Amino acid sequence: MSSLESFLNYEGEDVLPRKTTIHSEAVIERYKRIKARKYNPIIDNETRIRIKVALYAYAYEYEATSLVSDAEFDSLCYQIDLNVNTRRHDLDTWFRKYFQPHTGQWIHNHPELEKIKSIYHRYYHNK
Repeated sequence: MSSLESFLNYEGEDVLPRKTTIHSEAVIERYKRIKARKYNPIIDNETRIRIKVALYAYAYEYEATSLVSDAEFDSLCYQIDLNVNTRRHDLDTWFRKYFQPHTGQWIHNHPELEKIKSIYHRYYHNK
C-alpha cells in the first residue's frame, strides 16, 4: 500500500503524509475531513442534545411513550442553539427551518425519522 493509499484510509492523526510531495485533491479533502472530525465540545454537545430531543419527541409522538418528563424535554429543547453548526449541514438547515422548542410536532417532518425509529427500538422499546 502506498503512502497515499494509507493516508486516505487512515483514521488517526490529522497530519499530511510526509512522503507525498504533491497533494492531490483527494488527499486535501481527506485531510479536511479528518481535521473537521476532531472533538469540539460545543459541536458535540449540540449534536448530542439534538439527538436526544429527536428521540424523546419520536417516543412521545409515535410510540405514545414518555422517556422523560415534560419539564426535562422542555429544558433540553430550550438548550438547542440553532446558531451552532454541527457536522451535518443538512440537519442544521432542517432544524433551523422546522424545529420549535415548545412542541414535539416537528418530529413528523424529520428527514431521518427511520434512523430515530431504529435508535428508539434498539435502546428503549422493551424497557
